[in-house]
Amino acid sequence: MPTINLYRTSETASKIKKDTIDELRKFVADILTCSEIKLLPNEVSIRPINVDNDKDMIAPVECDIAAYNFPARAAKQDLICTEVRKFLLENIDWISDAKVRLQLCELWHSI
Repeated sequence: MPTINLYRTSETASKIKKDTIDELRKFVADILTCSEIKLLPNEVSIRPINVDNDKDMIAPVECDIAAYNFPARAAKQDLICTEVRKFLLENIDWISDAKVRLQLCELWHSI
């Protein structure tokens, strides 16, 4: 069950629509799917987080993705970050930049 913390400034929060969040969930499920596991969109948790002090952020939108480290994911980690960043820039109106971090964990347990 991958999780996404989607940090956004007060200015960008209003520009991220619910449809965009739903599309991001599907996009991440697709890009994290690999030979070891097929993910469905309802298995990706997204937590939009508003940041009060915009000066503490390095981009108007920052996306932290945490997921289990399957070999196929590790092999395409740069592609995953690049494609998610591209998705954010293309689907959120008027943002100038987005940063994406991917954390692949060796030990992962969920219930």
